[in-house]
Amino acid sequence: MRVARAGAVILLLMTTKFIPPTVLEQSSTHLDGTVAARQDALFKIRGETDKLARELSDAQRELDTEQQSLAQLERELSTVLGRYQTSKGEAEEAVLHPLPHLRPIVPRPGDRDR
Repeated sequence: MRVARAGAVILLLMTTKFIPPTVLEQSSTHLDGTVAARQDALFKIRGETDKLARELSDAQRELDTEQQSLAQLERELSTVLGRYQTSKGEAEEAVLHPLPHLRPIVPRPGDRDR
């Protein structure tokens, strides 16, 4: 048991002899600098994150506005196409079944007195 204690004491003395206290102080200073650098990086990342979140929100609002405009234009196009199809059908009906009681608008030669 005495030999084990003596070995432990010698080991403790060797450890303290080979690790000077200045190394621990430098290590603490180095860690403080590392922590400060990482905090700066974290603040920068948070700032960039906030900026990107604002840009995303703005882009989403713009997309919503554009989609509403597109929907309105599609409704207008549908209305115009419906009117076109209706007038086209009426025109085809008029060509296929002209009204006999109507006179032509442009007089034909020989129709001066009518």
